[in-house]
Amino acid sequence: MLKRILIVGIPAIIVTGLLFIVLFRSKHSYQKADAAEAVPANAVLFIEKLDYRFFSEEFETESQLWADLLTYRYFNEFDSLFQQLHDHLNRMPLLRKCLESGQLSLSIHLLGKDRLSALFYVSPGENVSFSELDHELNSVFDIGVIVNERRYETVILKDVSFRNNNNVKGFSYAITGGLLIAGTSSILLEDAIRTLNSNSGIYFQKGFKKVAPTAGKYVLGNLYLNYPFLDQLFFPLINNEMHYKLSPVSELASWGEFDIDLREDVMLLHGMTFADDSLGNWLNLFQGQRPVRMDATSFIPSNAIEFMAVGISDVQRFANRFKEELEERDELLEFQSADNQSKMSVEESIFSGILEMVSDEIVWFTMEDNRKESYNEVVMVEIRSHSETLNRLTHWIDEMAAVREEDSKQYTDSFQLDDQIGYNIFNFPEQFYQHYIIRKFIKSHFALYDNYIVFSDSKEAISRTIYQNILHKTLINEVYFEDLNNLMSTKSNFTYFFNPGSYMARKDYMLKKPVKQVTKELSQPIRKIPGIIIQYVTEGEMFYSSISLGYTSQIKEKAHTVWESLLDSTAIGKPYLTINHYTSEKEIVVQDAKNTVYLINSTGRILWKVRLDGPVMGEIFQVDYYNNGKLQYLFNTATGIHLLDRNGNYVERYPIKLRADATNGLALFDYDKRKEYRIFVACENREVYVYDIEGNIVPGWKFPSSEGTVQKPVQHFRIGDKDYIVFSDQIRAYILDRRGDERILIKDPVIASNNNVFYLDMNISGRGPRFITSEVSGDIIGINLNGEVETVFEHTATSDHFFRIKDINQDGNTEFIYADKNLLEIFDLKGKRLFSFKINGGSIRSLPDIYEFSSSDLKIGMTDMENNLIYLINSDGTLYEGFPLEGNTRYSIGYFAGFDSRFNLIVGSQNGFLYNYSIE
Repeated sequence: MLKRILIVGIPAIIVTGLLFIVLFRSKHSYQKADAAEAVPANAVLFIEKLDYRFFSEEFETESQLWADLLTYRYFNEFDSLFQQLHDHLNRMPLLRKCLESGQLSLSIHLLGKDRLSALFYVSPGENVSFSELDHELNSVFDIGVIVNERRYETVILKDVSFRNNNNVKGFSYAITGGLLIAGTSSILLEDAIRTLNSNSGIYFQKGFKKVAPTAGKYVLGNLYLNYPFLDQLFFPLINNEMHYKLSPVSELASWGEFDIDLREDVMLLHGMTFADDSLGNWLNLFQGQRPVRMDATSFIPSNAIEFMAVGISDVQRFANRFKEELEERDELLEFQSADNQSKMSVEESIFSGILEMVSDEIVWFTMEDNRKESYNEVVMVEIRSHSETLNRLTHWIDEMAAVREEDSKQYTDSFQLDDQIGYNIFNFPEQFYQHYIIRKFIKSHFALYDNYIVFSDSKEAISRTIYQNILHKTLINEVYFEDLNNLMSTKSNFTYFFNPGSYMARKDYMLKKPVKQVTKELSQPIRKIPGIIIQYVTEGEMFYSSISLGYTSQIKEKAHTVWESLLDSTAIGKPYLTINHYTSEKEIVVQDAKNTVYLINSTGRILWKVRLDGPVMGEIFQVDYYNNGKLQYLFNTATGIHLLDRNGNYVERYPIKLRADATNGLALFDYDKRKEYRIFVACENREVYVYDIEGNIVPGWKFPSSEGTVQKPVQHFRIGDKDYIVFSDQIRAYILDRRGDERILIKDPVIASNNNVFYLDMNISGRGPRFITSEVSGDIIGINLNGEVETVFEHTATSDHFFRIKDINQDGNTEFIYADKNLLEIFDLKGKRLFSFKINGGSIRSLPDIYEFSSSDLKIGMTDMENNLIYLINSDGTLYEGFPLEGNTRYSIGYFAGFDSRFNLIVGSQNGFLYNYSIE
């Protein structure tokens, strides 16, 4: 019995066991693999579970950048190819279903020296069989397609080629491990099959295993960066001999995962990054560091092309980590040798000494030089103590100079901004550290500004950096940077920013010739990208990471100015050029929308600012209150008359409170040029008040009151030995004497236009003197000295037109100048239009100004406030070269000391800056 059982049972057990093994192995062989398991270890990047529906249907309309790129040949051809592929997929419902269910992944690899190729991975899903999918793929191949089947490691691999279309590359695909894998390179496909069978790909790498669990689920895809190979992503773009410059990219970290978020005007990638201690990744420098508040954008000059900000909470830990990283790279001995040399010269380690000065932030950036011919590197180090740092650094210079038996004073230069502000710029007699990282941050020259050390190998770059900071012309105050700033984390350990357009122009020597040509053709959309920001913030043993790219539909050009000075708000009204009574140099008085008045010197530095109770209503005058050659600033608001000295302090008794709210800007007259000033201001109670310079009401003035509200300034004219005080309201015009009595009784009603004053015509028509203005209808009328009114020139205009008279072409005859809506017109005395100038897409909302460049060269200035543009028109009606320029106020033109034959144009702008342009 036992024998029978053994004879029958043992074979049965063996068969059953073999069947179990076969079934188990069969089940295991058809177990669906994760796409990442098939990705070869040399992948530059891997994108998992791409949202095919979004990218095939919505991306083109959702992304403004892509919509703009499609207007260029390269991308239009790519889009056409994609549309053809999309059409083919419509004939393959099973594959399309897989793609739309989020089962598409891809990896990018370098082939050869500089060619990138992609592998695509599709998981068929639960309801699609491999055989059905393979049958569907084969069914769409037409007679022009050759499919060659072969085996590779037991997997059937199919190479597809096209007989009649040389422009379309063939591809290869295989179905294995529950994946459809395809690509244009059969070598890569074989590598993926081998990887899947040997468990040797990215899926099994330590860094990938760390970041993969952090991937977001409800996103457009998960992007994985393989940092050791990331430099290869740029090999097709740059010359082969420049590849070594990309090594810092591959040494930064091990693996990073980024969730993809695309919007109309921004691309956001955010996730976690892992830096491996055993691989010598530079991000390990920040292990154990707390994120630091990043203030870099508040002091980096606005013309910076790129910057790198490093946040350090524990300086000693950072120094130790740095030395460990050098040891990992076999570079520690070189560093220690240089460090020992510095100790011999200054009795301490310069490297350690500078780190001890650091508060918590070090920033490196590049900026163009003044001639825009080259680029300077600048480093700003936030320090704990200004005085201690200065003492320590200058002590080092003294010690180095003593070793060389030299006078340390020769290593000190100066940057003098103006007669009050200057900074010392020092030069290290020796440079001990040549290591590329340390040399990047410790430069040959330095200066102290506020709580920062400013390092650079260029004294001029240090001067400009300090100058830009004094004027607050920094990144955070730039309009183009505003949206980007909102994308940045306020706390960070490592931040890198670059402006693609400027950066590529700077690095064009690295680019391959075909790439240069493409970037040149794509300059417009590239310039619409104000910047790309990369950030890393410590979070446990990993780093929270983000890559942000902003895009704007319009190119925001940067003004090319001598300087730009930031106000607290947008400038309103015309900036006035005034005189510094000590130096006789020009200064600027301007007001902003927050009712603040500023005095700014010729270098753009704000000397003082005073907050008022309301906006300045008219012009700002300079007067000599004490009659001693020193000048003060006189103006009015609605409630009072103000007089400030050159230090921004009120003169005694000022401000003078008005008896009613003012309705016009004050007028200042000095009848006999003896500084016996008279101040005229009209108020809501229809009274016109006259004050002396001390703020007293002048008793001899007896004008009763106006019939309407006087909104334009009172004017003074002198003909012979007689004075004429002239103004108007909405009902009539008034021509008075000094006491307020009517000097001329106007015989017919005169209703002057809203925006315009009177001009004195001494003898245009040979009829003697008369007062000229325009009426509401646009007609020009004249009032002669006996009160007769006549129409000088008939013209139709809106009630808001602007009018003035001037011999603009210097032919000895006065011309009539009209500005209405968006049109400037110049007429001669006979009514012939000499020329016109039209502002397209804008309007003229302020009085055109006349500028005298010489006795025979007059020009007309206009402002288009809506579009933030200013115009300068030649006397023949042509636009002056270089215009329009950016600006939204009336502007002043004059000479500043040190500018030789160039004029300075001062204007306010929408971004809150006061601009100084230099024009010939």
